[in-house]
Amino acid sequence: MSIKELATFLLIGHIGSVFFISFVIKRQWGLLHYPIDKSLKHFRLTLFFLALAILVGNFIPIVIDGLTFFINTGRPARVKDTSVIYSLSIAVVEFISAYLIWTLYRLAADTKDITDYENTQLNK
Repeated sequence: MSIKELATFLLIGHIGSVFFISFVIKRQWGLLHYPIDKSLKHFRLTLFFLALAILVGNFIPIVIDGLTFFINTGRPARVKDTSVIYSLSIAVVEFISAYLIWTLYRLAADTKDITDYENTQLNK
């Protein structure tokens, strides 16, 4: 596999991961400002920091893959099979992790564990 082909697949995986995780971070950031039950707050903080870790973990791979794709970095034109498998497996795991966290967030949002603030607003 050529290095540009590999960089393309890796960029797609890393950007897809950032896409899903950005939704979670944006929504969680907004929800953290409302008064909520302690157990729910702990869950939301954990989810927020897990999403933040995945987001930050994608920055360096995106930069490296972007440089490889758009600029001649002096790396060999062909990539060894073990490097391809290793790189793709990391990108796939990051993408799936981001998707699963997004799914977990959606499942949590579908349960009726809403914030105390939202609950008081509904009872008015």
